[in-house]
Amino acid sequence: MNFTQLRCFIKAVDNSSFTIAAEAMNFTQPAVSKNIKDLENELDVTLINRGHHRISLTDAGRYFYKVARNVVNDMDSAAGYLRGQKNKIGGLLRIGRKEISLE
Repeated sequence: MNFTQLRCFIKAVDNSSFTIAAEAMNFTQPAVSKNIKDLENELDVTLINRGHHRISLTDAGRYFYKVARNVVNDMDSAAGYLRGQKNKIGGLLRIGRKEISLE
């Protein structure tokens, strides 16, 4: 599981659409769909019911959405704080495969 997958999932849920999520993230719709499908495969659970024009969350998806949103918000907050401290500290913050320069 990675932050791109979490962000795709959150954005798709927030917009009730893979297409709108893709546009908002500057991704293609298939890339958003693949990220979410990979997330579901890794968790071995269906998070989203896919309809023709709208998506909806499964029970597991509703629970996971709350958790994923908190995780992403916390990481964004921590990264923002550390970026703000760049005059006091320096270097590189590595979270999973993502690297954030603190300089």
